[in-house]
Amino acid sequence: MIHKNTKIVALTSLTFFVMCLGGLIGFSYMIEQKKETQVTFKRNVAEARARKEALTALVSIVDTSLTQRAQLRSYILEDDQVINFLSRIETLGRERGVVIKTDNLIIQPLNNAFEDLQVTISMEGQYDVLLKLIKLIEVLPYQISVTRVHMEKSGEKEGSLWKSIVEVHVTKFKKI
Repeated sequence: MIHKNTKIVALTSLTFFVMCLGGLIGFSYMIEQKKETQVTFKRNVAEARARKEALTALVSIVDTSLTQRAQLRSYILEDDQVINFLSRIETLGRERGVVIKTDNLIIQPLNNAFEDLQVTISMEGQYDVLLKLIKLIEVLPYQISVTRVHMEKSGEKEGSLWKSIVEVHVTKFKKI
């Protein structure tokens, strides 16, 4: 026989069991949510550390390459150095007894940062001196290339002077 107290105890036990089961399921759900949050947090921390290490390595490379970058930068003409560059070529010629005249100066864009300075130079002097001067122009401390050379003798006599037309391309920074 079932007594009234037994029914109350069974009903209370069942209610308590269902509540505990609900609490256990809710607690498990909260643990899973916390686990996902922890995984996301750990992933974000690992990514932040990786970014920090990459940034530190990049800063180190930038710091160690400072002198090399400054040296490379010196090979590119700035706007205010174009006149000095042309004067340097004329001085080199004058020192060697060569008459130099800048015939043409054209600036063409290469990209967002650089321009190509195309200089056409007429020279007159002894053949061997002209050749040495052209070689000197090629080794000036700039990003430079001699793209065209035309030489012809200006007279028929022995020891006559030679005329030369030289086209030079120099990289320069674009004026901002």
